[in-house]
Amino acid sequence: MAAGKNMHPDASPERCNSSARIRQDLAAADPRKLAHCWIFQETLMEDLRECLHAYVRIHPLTERLINWDIFNAAAANKSGEGLFFERAWSVARWAAPSLQIRRHKPCMEHFQDPAMAKIVRNADAHLFEKFGYSHCCTSSSHRIW
Repeated sequence: MAAGKNMHPDASPERCNSSARIRQDLAAADPRKLAHCWIFQETLMEDLRECLHAYVRIHPLTERLINWDIFNAAAANKSGEGLFFERAWSVARWAAPSLQIRRHKPCMEHFQDPAMAKIVRNADAHLFEKFGYSHCCTSSSHRIW
């Protein structure tokens, strides 16, 4: 890409290659200013419900586009999550929740070793703090909306 073309005004090789600057930017970041709503993997359906309700509050005419009966049926049945997302996964099959078990080891397998968990926790301290995670493989302690 040509220098300056389609680049963020603050982007520069010096800024992007500076680990100190990256840590500084992460420390200053406020997730609430980055997105209107966040959906966590471990609370997927609950968060999606909250985000959809928030969207409808902002854009009331969209409520008729959401089939809450289907959503509620899927949310009530954990295995139903796959059915709920079937259409989306037909486009992005590699991301389907049912395939994640085959693609990824369970979290605790990666972080059985306390030293490895400490390395990750220290390397991503700002992300843990901003998104409410106390340790690897735990749920977030708060919502970000």
